[in-house]
Amino acid sequence: MTPSTFQFTIFYGNFSAGGHKVTVNFKHDFTVIFDNVTSVEIQSEFCEVWKNAFEIAFSMFSSPPADFEDDDCSDNTIKIAKTNGDLNLIFTSVEVS
Repeated sequence: MTPSTFQFTIFYGNFSAGGHKVTVNFKHDFTVIFDNVTSVEIQSEFCEVWKNAFEIAFSMFSSPPADFEDDDCSDNTIKIAKTNGDLNLIFTSVEVS
C-alpha cells in the first residue's frame, strides 16, 4: 500500500510589496519527516487552523488514512489516530523576507 503523505509548510517573516516588481526571498530553515505515524497530538493556540488543514487533507481520500480522536479544540489540542494504511507527515519551515 502506498503511504498517505501530508506536507505542511510554515511561512514566517516580515515583508511587504508595492510597485511593478516585487522580490521575495525564501530561506529554508528545516524539514522534519515523520514516517509510519501511528498517532498525532498537536497542542496549539491555532488548534482550529490545524484541525481544518487535516480535515481538508483527509477529505481528499475515499478512505481517509486517519481519524480524529479529539477534535473539539476545547483545550487547544487535537488528537489523530491512524486507522487505515501508512501515514507520513512532513513539516517544513521557511523564512520569508
